[in-house]
Amino acid sequence: MTFKVVSTENDIPDAMVDGKPTLVYWNIVGLALPIRLALVYAGVDFVDVRIEAGDPSSPDFNTAYPPAKAGKLSKILPFPNLPYYLDADGVALAQTNAILRFIAGKYGLVSNKEYLTDYLCSHLTDVESGMAGLMYGKSADAVLAWYKTTAPDFLAKFSELIQADGTPFLAGEQPSIDDFKLYTVLHKLCAIQKDLGNEETKGIVTDDLLAYMKRIEELPKIKEYLASPDHLPFPINNPIAKWIGK
Repeated sequence: MTFKVVSTENDIPDAMVDGKPTLVYWNIVGLALPIRLALVYAGVDFVDVRIEAGDPSSPDFNTAYPPAKAGKLSKILPFPNLPYYLDADGVALAQTNAILRFIAGKYGLVSNKEYLTDYLCSHLTDVESGMAGLMYGKSADAVLAWYKTTAPDFLAKFSELIQADGTPFLAGEQPSIDDFKLYTVLHKLCAIQKDLGNEETKGIVTDDLLAYMKRIEELPKIKEYLASPDHLPFPINNPIAKWIGK
């Protein structure tokens, strides 16, 4: 894969870049990391286009995407949004889960319990939406309070799911798209701990979940990607957020 950072409307693509599958999102982790990981794991040679939002104090902040959304992107997507994904045969999709589901179907990244993959991806989307609401709309203190009071309960349930079948991933011997969604949530939680946490919150992401993250990170293609300059681990959010995560 290759990545390209853009900052003007003209550079935001409405067709595949260099004839390759193309993912377009902000120049952040945000909602794109599970898609990036799924494509890397599947061995897809894709272009990762990252839109630079800029400085919120500047009049040029986020001036590239809105006109592209209202203009050329509306011609290829009924409901333009970020992230969006362009593939062969005129495929153009927005929304994280729709993109993940397409990739899963095309490259065999649905678990042997297909219903569970869809269920967990939907739940993790709810979790991320709640996190984003605090990160963008509230404050770092609100993010930390949520981390302390809410994260332990849903993380305990994911620990149970991982351990239930005695398999290394959520529903099998190989990862599926729900694993890359969960990894992304855990990555964000680890960033909260590192930036905002203390000794009291140290064990919220438990050792078994850290070991689960390590299993994903040690997958050969993922390991190579995470160690490369193509990987974008931070910032979590755009600079307009109350907590950026970097």
